[in-house]
Amino acid sequence: MSDTDYEESEVEIIDPATELAEFCQWLFSQNSTNQKTADFLAQMTNTQAWSAEFYEVVIFINEKIEALDKLVQSAPIGHNLKTLATPKLNNIKSAFSDSGLHAVWWDNNRGMKKRLSEENWLPIQMLSPALEPLCSYPKLSENDVAHIQNECAILRQWLDEHQLRQHDFIRQMIIDGLQKFHTRLDRVPNLGTNYATEGLHELVVAYMMLERGEKPNGGSPDVSAMAKKVGSTLQSVYSKVKAAKEGFETADWIIRSYAALSFVRDPTIMGLIPTS
Repeated sequence: MSDTDYEESEVEIIDPATELAEFCQWLFSQNSTNQKTADFLAQMTNTQAWSAEFYEVVIFINEKIEALDKLVQSAPIGHNLKTLATPKLNNIKSAFSDSGLHAVWWDNNRGMKKRLSEENWLPIQMLSPALEPLCSYPKLSENDVAHIQNECAILRQWLDEHQLRQHDFIRQMIIDGLQKFHTRLDRVPNLGTNYATEGLHELVVAYMMLERGEKPNGGSPDVSAMAKKVGSTLQSVYSKVKAAKEGFETADWIIRSYAALSFVRDPTIMGLIPTS
């Protein structure tokens, strides 16, 4: 598919309530199993139970639910709807708590699977019309993911062939960040756009470090070249997820683009956004 075809393709917008509902439906639709919830979730997300990567997924799910509850409480909806939403979200969240992860996923009426039933996610999804104006973002398609992964692969190959004469640890930070981002992209169909874009943290931090190295007092040609290459890839990623609404002309484009897609707010990056 050409870049022109890509740009002209229709973009599907999704909000956190709908995304959580789709996630619940995906897990609930899987064949019944007597596995522990942790083993089941690890299998479904291609991780190893209790590994660092597994905890990363669990933490993301819990933070996403907590952030959604805060969004609901701030929404212009009736108090009764807000009161109803919190216990429903807590029921879903309990499946991914420590006790929930150690419990059996499906065991008649005692398993964690029932926590993700329509009884809990449907009332949340019904709030979507009220939440979408407050928080929404593009839903990455398979073509979107493939395009971004290709961009990242090109950057990774370039990084493997170039080193920094000083502070080469920054290059390694970028390589590590690319690998984590690539892994998250593989899970986009089930964990959602935010799971991938919030994984850009290390890349954004490393890019900002490179930018500082470009300044007159500490700049060097190799740093400038790498900053340009990494910045170009990040711009491509953010343009595909429609985060850069004001373009890339301003100096703080990287911070604003990252923030535009961060539903679970990252205080490290958010604190850098100018208030005026």
